[in-house]
Amino acid sequence: MKHVFIAASVVTLLLVGCATSQSTAKKPPDKKQPELLVDATTKPAAAADAATATPIVIPPEAEPARPYYPRADLAAGYVVDPQWPLAKPLIPWGPMAGAAVDAHGNIWTLNRGNQPVQVFSPEGRLLQIWPNTYVKAGHQIRIDRDGNIWIPDYRLHVVRKLDRSGQLLLTIGIPNWSGTDDRRLNMPTDVAFAPNGDVFISDGYANNRIVHCDANGKFIKSWGKIGVAPGEFSVPHSIVMDSKGLLYVADRNNNRIQVFDQSGKFIRAWTGMMVPWTIWITRDDALYVIGSSPSRWNAGEIMVGIPPKDQLVMKLNTDFTILSWWTFPFQPDAKLMKPGDLNWVHALAVDGDGNLYLGDVNGNRIQKFWWVPATTTTTTTTAQGTPAPSPTRAATGPARMSGEKISQDGGESASPPPPSSPLLPQGQPGQP
Repeated sequence: MKHVFIAASVVTLLLVGCATSQSTAKKPPDKKQPELLVDATTKPAAAADAATATPIVIPPEAEPARPYYPRADLAAGYVVDPQWPLAKPLIPWGPMAGAAVDAHGNIWTLNRGNQPVQVFSPEGRLLQIWPNTYVKAGHQIRIDRDGNIWIPDYRLHVVRKLDRSGQLLLTIGIPNWSGTDDRRLNMPTDVAFAPNGDVFISDGYANNRIVHCDANGKFIKSWGKIGVAPGEFSVPHSIVMDSKGLLYVADRNNNRIQVFDQSGKFIRAWTGMMVPWTIWITRDDALYVIGSSPSRWNAGEIMVGIPPKDQLVMKLNTDFTILSWWTFPFQPDAKLMKPGDLNWVHALAVDGDGNLYLGDVNGNRIQKFWWVPATTTTTTTTAQGTPAPSPTRAATGPARMSGEKISQDGGESASPPPPSSPLLPQGQPGQP
């Protein structure tokens, strides 16, 4: 037992000695800690007690002065006239389906309410109202070279020709009886006229064809069927004829405009640039097209791009070179619409000064948009730094107003300004 105790003691002494030697061994130097930056006036204090030193505050780089950008409208555009027309309708408008400008500059409008045809002067005075005697659900309104009024009716399955007082002159198709033969139409959408008086009808939502009749409404021929190949259609929604006698058809679901001669021969197509709803052609063959950006089919859709994702107007030549384009504010809630907003734009007319008349089938109204050309003139600046009104704007059209909406174009060169005119208020959800 004595030997065991001695051995244990020796072990204990060895352990104690080892621990002592480790505690007295020289420690490795600590890594040098970064010195705290201090203000010059506190450096002595920092040497004594760095924790109480005041850190140097480096101010952020001062933001450079922002230049005053020149307020020159190098893009042409349109300014809505919130006071056109002068009086709101006594009987509310229905979906505003069509518009046309006659030789006197008066604006003919077509809505699907109880007073479908209403005519306004360029200043917005109401000139004429037609009751719904011959029109049930007009889809478009056109004026021929003799000043007669043509209205395709997609629910009656007919195209009506009327004189300027509203008296019926001709009916193409059989009212309330749709069909695919040479006597009947099925939901027609639009009509165009040849110089000899022949009539071309886009027929339409159901038949997906073009019908050619003579000036007396006698059937000549038809062409087209539902499909996507050249010469086939998926909702031929609008049709116009240029000065050379070529026909331009808005093939809406197919995102294209197709061109034909009067025999129905396919000439060319403009594809994938927009969903075209309505076409207007000027005397000098400028094509205006309204609709929305190109769309693909989505699950559950009956027609492509319904509802539209935006509101678009394009100006093209007959070779489909884009001359200008403009987007307009899209407001799908009719209760929230403000002047300049569009809601399923469907009606389109352009007057001799380039002003637009746009009607929407969910907004139930027609609006006038003044053409405002591009200008390099800049606005001046007031003493408070706010831009002053542009003198050029006052000289070339209606004055700009607080909250006005200007649609921007894609860069068209200057065009004749609109005539001087005081600002005039506007009037006020259909197969589209």
